[in-house]
Amino acid sequence: MPSPLRYLVLGSGPGGQKAAIAAAKLERRVAIVERRDMIGGVCINTGTIPSKTLREAVLYLTGLTQRDMYGSSYRLKEDITVTDLTVRTRHVVGREIDVIRNQLARNRVTVLTGSGHFVDPHKVAALDAMNKLRRIERFADQIVGMTDCL
Repeated sequence: MPSPLRYLVLGSGPGGQKAAIAAAKLERRVAIVERRDMIGGVCINTGTIPSKTLREAVLYLTGLTQRDMYGSSYRLKEDITVTDLTVRTRHVVGREIDVIRNQLARNRVTVLTGSGHFVDPHKVAALDAMNKLRRIERFADQIVGMTDCL
């Protein structure tokens, strides 16, 4: 029989990832509750990574970062479209999400899909996208709630 779930982390942003992995490295059984399309939290999905990727894509496609080497008229692409930027952003975000999923799996952190909320001080309900109750667990030690998801 597996050991009881000792830690639950609400949210898989940078803080949630670090908390879950740190507990897992102490050989505790850990789970993260996260919405289906939000692995990595706001940082990966709508914040820092997409905005920086857009910036870098514009610099790259306009040739601005390579002009020292190739001359001032260098452009990688003549007409840059929103689609070009969207494709690049989605690719980078997808790769970052894969890295996070692999890191959590490698550290044996269970990912529970849903929106977590407290039922009482020791129980959390994870509701899926259809508001169906996915799971209620009793935790022996700690529930960690990251402030951006509470």
